[in-house]
Amino acid sequence: MSELVDRAGVPRATIKFYLREGLLTPGVGPTPDAPTAAADYTEDHLERVQLIRALTGASLPIGRIRTVLDALDATSETLYPAMGRALRALPPYLDESDEPLRALRILQRSGQTVDGPAARQLEHALRAADAAGVPLSDDDVVNYARAVRVIAEGEWARVAEQGDPRSAVRFAVLGTVLYEPVIAALRRLAHQDLARADSLHSTPDTTSENPTTDSSDT
Repeated sequence: MSELVDRAGVPRATIKFYLREGLLTPGVGPTPDAPTAAADYTEDHLERVQLIRALTGASLPIGRIRTVLDALDATSETLYPAMGRALRALPPYLDESDEPLRALRILQRSGQTVDGPAARQLEHALRAADAAGVPLSDDDVVNYARAVRVIAEGEWARVAEQGDPRSAVRFAVLGTVLYEPVIAALRRLAHQDLARADSLHSTPDTTSENPTTDSSDT
């Protein structure tokens, strides 16, 4: 376990907590031939700890983390249902009885597959924008969807390279947790850069600030 602690960069107590909660499988060993040997933790254990750390860093409760890990371990499932189970466990968590009517209409217009939890998240975000007085039109959202689709297609090419559903689901989950803050940061930087460009092209009129003195007044 000491090597796993060092490589993962987490305290031993954290590893033991993951083991107690069933999030991490026990190490291999000891064996009948070496009954006093320490348990051996593999690359799979390290990968699992890294995933759990990312999910806890995203403030997922233990139950939700377990759902993601169960989807990851469901090797008999094909990619689509396994991906759906894992991504449904990620925040935000909204009332499932709330019908996302506007979001469904926009998704159908943009030609995207409708997913219940993600559609509800979109509906919630649109209502929040409306309530704040900065509404988005359906055309705005469709344009957003097209831009995000380009990003998603680039990411999906990397998902497809993983070769098996388990690796693909892990990559997609980590991408959702870790890449979305990158997209948000880049959007803020773009707004800042656009504001700077506008300010550089603005030349205030200063002719009235320093009027010339008529020589006849002196």
